[in-house]
Amino acid sequence: MLTFNLLPPERKKELRFYRKAIAVIRLVKILTGFCAVFTLFTVFILSSIHAQKIAFETMKETKTGSAIVSIVKKTKKETTAFNKELQELDRAFPDRAWSHLLLEIARNTPETIRIKDIAHEKAKDKEAFLIFGYAARREDLIIFEETLKKSTLLINVTSPLSNFRKPEDIEFTINAELAPIPTPTNNPS
Repeated sequence: MLTFNLLPPERKKELRFYRKAIAVIRLVKILTGFCAVFTLFTVFILSSIHAQKIAFETMKETKTGSAIVSIVKKTKKETTAFNKELQELDRAFPDRAWSHLLLEIARNTPETIRIKDIAHEKAKDKEAFLIFGYAARREDLIIFEETLKKSTLLINVTSPLSNFRKPEDIEFTINAELAPIPTPTNNPS
């Protein structure tokens, strides 16, 4: 077989350069295409993650919102029940202003005191009043008891010594009597 070399060496060199340039251009096109596909795929994944995040936050807000609504409803129900009990007390003992007494106790209760129960017992000529609860610190319980002693609605406010054994986390009981109801005096004028 015979081959003829009709092209001059400069032209051959030029053609080799063009072939290499075309190969590089094809490689660049392939890499650009790959980068474009990779970028689109990444954008798709990131937008999907962002959409899921928004959906999760919306769901979380909805749950939080419904939790707040349920707490408000529960508090409203408890308040309504408490008001009914207070009205029953007012009907049972019409000579007492129970709401004033409970308001005074509530206003004078430090934040670190939690009242668990308030009991009332009527015996002969006196009315006993018991307050059960929890105190975070002994000092707060002492302040609470002193405040109750200053009340015009309660007399003979006392606490058992067992209330003061522990310096913290105290389950307490306070005994008191309701102050007698002032009766109008007849003053002839």
